[in-house]
Amino acid sequence: MYSYLSMMISICLLFLISLVDVSSNLLLPEYEHCDAPLGMESGSITDNDLTASSTHDVSSVGPQMARIRTEIEGGAWCPDKPIGVNSYEYLEIELRQLFFIKAVETQGRFGNGQGKEYAEYYQIQYQRDNKSSDWITYHSKITNKTIINGNINTYLAEKRLLSSPILAKRIRIVPYSQRWRTVCMRIELYGCPYYGGVISYKTSPTSDKDITYDGGIGKLVDGIIGSIDNYWLDWNRSPVSIEFHFDMSRHFKTIHIYTMNNKYEFIQIKFDDNPLTIKHYASPIESSLSTVFVDTIQLINYGNMFIGKRIEILFEFNNALVLTEITFDNEPAILVNTTTEINNTTNCSIVNNNNSTYESTSLTIFTFEWLTILIGSILSFCLILLLIFGFYRLRRYRHHHHHHHHHSHHRLRQNGNLYYKSSQMTTTTSGSCVSTSSEQDGSTIPINKTNHLFISNNYDDVTSEQQSMGSYIYPITSTTSLLQTSPPSSLFKSEQYAVIDGNYSCSTYKQWPTNNTFHYASSDIGQIDKTYYNQRISLFNCIIPQESISSKYNHHSSTKYPADVDKTKLLVSRKISETKNGEIYYGKYFIDNKSECVLIKIIKTNLINTSRQTFLNELEILSRLNHINISCLYAVQIDLLYLVQEHSQFGTLQDYFHKISNQQTNDSTFQKMNIYFAYQLANALQYLSHLNLIHCDVATRNCLFYSDYMIKLTDCAMAISQYEHEYWLTTNGQLIPLRWIAPEALTTNPTIKSDVYSFAVTLWEIWSRCLCLPYVSLTNEELYQRIILQQLENKDDVSFNLSLPPDCPKEIYDLLCECWHIDGTKRPNIADIALYFRRHIDSSRLNTIS
Repeated sequence: MYSYLSMMISICLLFLISLVDVSSNLLLPEYEHCDAPLGMESGSITDNDLTASSTHDVSSVGPQMARIRTEIEGGAWCPDKPIGVNSYEYLEIELRQLFFIKAVETQGRFGNGQGKEYAEYYQIQYQRDNKSSDWITYHSKITNKTIINGNINTYLAEKRLLSSPILAKRIRIVPYSQRWRTVCMRIELYGCPYYGGVISYKTSPTSDKDITYDGGIGKLVDGIIGSIDNYWLDWNRSPVSIEFHFDMSRHFKTIHIYTMNNKYEFIQIKFDDNPLTIKHYASPIESSLSTVFVDTIQLINYGNMFIGKRIEILFEFNNALVLTEITFDNEPAILVNTTTEINNTTNCSIVNNNNSTYESTSLTIFTFEWLTILIGSILSFCLILLLIFGFYRLRRYRHHHHHHHHHSHHRLRQNGNLYYKSSQMTTTTSGSCVSTSSEQDGSTIPINKTNHLFISNNYDDVTSEQQSMGSYIYPITSTTSLLQTSPPSSLFKSEQYAVIDGNYSCSTYKQWPTNNTFHYASSDIGQIDKTYYNQRISLFNCIIPQESISSKYNHHSSTKYPADVDKTKLLVSRKISETKNGEIYYGKYFIDNKSECVLIKIIKTNLINTSRQTFLNELEILSRLNHINISCLYAVQIDLLYLVQEHSQFGTLQDYFHKISNQQTNDSTFQKMNIYFAYQLANALQYLSHLNLIHCDVATRNCLFYSDYMIKLTDCAMAISQYEHEYWLTTNGQLIPLRWIAPEALTTNPTIKSDVYSFAVTLWEIWSRCLCLPYVSLTNEELYQRIILQQLENKDDVSFNLSLPPDCPKEIYDLLCECWHIDGTKRPNIADIALYFRRHIDSSRLNTIS
């Protein structure tokens, strides 16, 4: 109990510290979410934008292979020479416009388990202006060091948050080592576009040195406004001149000056060498050091169009001048009609004394008195919370102690941790209707409440964030039991859940009837079937991944299609599906003298002209996919409209479980194998979420299985007759994966969280060994009515859960139940899920080594 109290107190203190930090400094609104991946993994940064100082072999480990979490050819960029203290090799990334870079993520060369190369350290260099300008080396404002910690192995991706943002148009990652070693790297950048256009500024000497100033950009253009001296500049002598240079000629509309005291008398603003000067008088406004003011100057009020590449601002003041940020609302001059005449009278000044045209607003952050009250209130709240928590723990302990005398506990203690004993895990329900599952003592797994989701490494120069982006892991070879790492408390919690299908005496997948057409008796429910479910079905009767609402930071470049089909290397075997638009064949395709199993999707000859645009739209989405756990396109023939898609000679994950259904499997091996499957599937869905794509048909039938226990997500199951009994044919002719689909995808529109729901059903399949269909005790009609009625009654505070499979650990089942929440916003993020399963695997590996 004392450990829990200590943890709660620590959380409160950390929250208070973070509150003080937030209260002192704020990000400008446009940079609050400036942490999006810039496109190395997704392909938005094209191969043409990647260059390198050298490479060991351009075709296999060239700069185009340096995309994080992807296995292309050799698997990473590898410079030609070993890296040492005095070496200089780099990967250069052309961004084509100015970006704020907030973090860098690196990874070594995994090479499907064959790679051994990674960078222990690296430096960052960047340019803002043209390519002839000098390269600037990033240094930490905390330690003033330029060396950044890299990776510790070939498969874990390490994301480093930069202590101050980099404003750049191109980036170089320079590997570094204190001893000679071979290095390979994969990279991702995180940040957001910068539209202000400033590439440098220079000022009169300040009272204190700006440690973030890199020779062009510093505290006045970092997107941070704050009331502590780390984030503002001050001057004691008037006047102060600040000259800004821009990347191109721009049309200026508004200037925002963020100041700590707003005590300057007036400012003069001059554009390029134009003699036209603006003289702006500031009205004195009462303020304190805990207040930041913004002086907004609307240039349109001065009746002219102000265009240029350089702005000089001259401040006149009596006391100290304290500035924290200056921003410009502008647009490239080439977008502006410049026929408007501009008054060029020599030495003419435009003066504005009218306070009605002057906008000055204060951004009050936190006064000291208010902050004291807030901290006191939070401490009181934490104390009450601790008392309630302690009382709850005491009652739970007494209840548990009493319960212990009536039931035996089947637990296995090893290395100080408690392991579940799978043979004791059973769930009792009554019949096949909805009932409440009660925990059995034999399946109880104590969970360490400490949140292990993020581990902080004490690096000198950067903040380390163990990011859940997915990374490559070793093949499952060890028979050592997986360590039962604690699930993140924010991910799921142990509860009493409403469950379905507690009876495992059920029909197999193939015994399920195929005629599932539903004719409604209820007129209210019958109307819903006509309008809602609207997934995009491809020309080949496959569900196409849908585009979610795009992030404002996504900037897709033109899609690069796969290579043309080499007909001499294509061998067609047999037809496996036919629709009104096209046909799907099973075959072989020879790549690098190796025969690969493929599916050939062909548009019917008489429909080539009418189906061309639809085919190209589908091809555009599929061509964007490039991930180790997603089936890829090998080749395409645009003229005749057919494509060659990766397949597996071993079939799907469902086929694999059916094949081994009669074999005895060691429980430890079974659990490790399933967690490996879960991690790979989560990794694939996380990649799709980064592309804002929703799969909409996640199931074991859509997971290709390979001999090394690798799985790859695909999209073809709906078109294959073998799986037709797993889809529901509605009265309007639609096929719906009803038993896997999230409720909102059925009744309104799917979201990224809809795939999280289907992911959990797929994991239920895996731990059930694919012996039963989900919700097997319900017909399609009954299941559909339950979902619709639940939606109509707005029961978003409950979950619609499958029962606990006999061999599934309770903590993983808790995660599945969180994923089945009716309210999609309350389901965990796929990134957190991927990180959870990765840590399971990493813990197992550490246990094996020790």
